[in-house]
Amino acid sequence: MKAVRNERVKLFAGALDRLSTQMVTVGTIAPIAAVLYGFSAPVAGLPFPTLAVGALAWLGAGCVLHALAQLTLGRIRE
Repeated sequence: MKAVRNERVKLFAGALDRLSTQMVTVGTIAPIAAVLYGFSAPVAGLPFPTLAVGALAWLGAGCVLHALAQLTLGRIRE
């Protein structure tokens, strides 16, 4: 039964890590690319401090989820 539990822990940690990657991509990289290349008028109309705070918030949330995934992997039993 330990093997099943360990696989479930790894699956959950992987899901958290994928979610953290998506948060960084969608919340940080995509808006920056939109502003740089002029693809999004609503995002481009935002003042830079607002855009920077939003990007940092998404980046921080992604880092927190990645850290939770690392902590989750610590629950694997041998």
